[in-house]
Amino acid sequence: IKKGLDWINKAQGKDGGWGAGTHTRQDILDPQAVSSDPATTSLVAMSLLRTNNTLEKGDHSKILKRATGFLLKSVENCPDNQPYITTLTNTQPQTKLGRNIDVILTAQFFTNILRYAINDVELKTRIEKALDKCVTRIQECQDADGSWKDGGWAPVLQSALANNALESAGDVGRQIDSAVLIRGYKYQNSN
Repeated sequence: IKKGLDWINKAQGKDGGWGAGTHTRQDILDPQAVSSDPATTSLVAMSLLRTNNTLEKGDHSKILKRATGFLLKSVENCPDNQPYITTLTNTQPQTKLGRNIDVILTAQFFTNILRYAINDVELKTRIEKALDKCVTRIQECQDADGSWKDGGWAPVLQSALANNALESAGDVGRQIDSAVLIRGYKYQNSN
């Protein structure tokens, strides 16, 4: 675990994020040579939380703070009329888990971090507002059959992650539309 955490620390981009690269350029193995994306950054940040790091404590709390900043900027800088929180396309996570995976995993990270004490009230408020934006985008991107648009080659997995993101947001006190969850459950059951 220590070796992995050391690699994560070295691989973090100057912008505070991490990237998995694009599906078409899987030969690029240098983490500094790819653009940071919200999905990859969220997964890495959640791994930091699970290894005893928070915004307040831990050997890697500084890199977690930078990752949180990257994700907040991704959500805050995204125009309201755009369904996605990044203009990057064809990333590894998107190809496998769908175009909406960035917002879904970012919501997951925000719900996870809100379960820890955040002494900075302004930062906590920013995280809650960003999570609310993510929830809205997730709900708006659901199709009538309960699936989510642009599902990649694993649309059922994207659907499960979207349902889980919404459930988790509700668990930390955010407003969610139960009808969206019910449609998502029905879609899951049909698969």
